[in-house]
Amino acid sequence: MSNTAPPRRPRVWIADDSPTEAKITQRTLGDGYEIEYFNDGSLVVERIADGATLPDLLLLDWVMPGMQGDEVCRFLRSHERTRALPIILVTASRVETADIVAGLAAGANDYVPRRDLTIPRRA
Repeated sequence: MSNTAPPRRPRVWIADDSPTEAKITQRTLGDGYEIEYFNDGSLVVERIADGATLPDLLLLDWVMPGMQGDEVCRFLRSHERTRALPIILVTASRVETADIVAGLAAGANDYVPRRDLTIPRRA
């Protein structure tokens, strides 16, 4: 019998004010992740300020009430603890080239227009 613990699943935070869109994102990722949801960007910032263990990846909607995705990116990039946190903006409404440039300039590592996401078919 082995005493080794099972490998830790990657921790992904999904910040999206639409529960439906958040579920689509989770379903697209699959079951191999530990997911935590936030419906407002300010809740992400509060969770980090409370000393939470950082996620391995933050999937961040752009348009949300309270703090929007670009504001969250700029905030996280301005602090040493979160400067290297991988952030991907995922949005359905800000999909023009200028939006992509603005999202990357705000500190996102990548940008995925929601229309590019596909939902895997279940067998």
